[in-house]
Amino acid sequence: MKNKTDENLISEIASGKLDYSKELFDRYHKQLLNYFYRSTRNLHDSKDLTQEVFIKVLKYAHTFKNGTSFKHWLFKIAKNLLKTYYTTKSKNRKGIEIAELNISDEANSVCPANEDETLFCAISKLPDEYRELIILSRFSRFKYSEIAEMFQTTEASIKNKLYRALMKLREIYFESIKEQ
Repeated sequence: MKNKTDENLISEIASGKLDYSKELFDRYHKQLLNYFYRSTRNLHDSKDLTQEVFIKVLKYAHTFKNGTSFKHWLFKIAKNLLKTYYTTKSKNRKGIEIAELNISDEANSVCPANEDETLFCAISKLPDEYRELIILSRFSRFKYSEIAEMFQTTEASIKNKLYRALMKLREIYFESIKEQ
């Protein structure tokens, strides 16, 4: 099994050989967990989201198109789950009383003194699309062309949005440092 490509493994899974899913899980669960954790900053939610990705892989393996990148397909599923996660999370927040919301917002606005935590705090304050672009390009190391394919846009558009995202991140990060 170790010598099979991702695309071969997903084809085997699609044909009903589910034991090949362990190999794909072993290859990608850490990358997915890191992707989700950098986005949510919640380990429990990140583990749940990672598990959901692999459940969807098993459920929709038959929809994988030969000739495409499995990793791209996998992270597209992850991207869509993350979008649903944020949508659900924002709907749940609307049900919170105003007094609780104010306390929560104050707690989230203060960034820790540690540089890494300050950076991730600043990233978490970015709009969803900007945060996702930074995580995909800088932490998950996807090429611009792969990200463009995920977002169904051009590479130039991704570069432009990523530039704006980095400028916004820079602004938030330095504001956080000044406040410390």
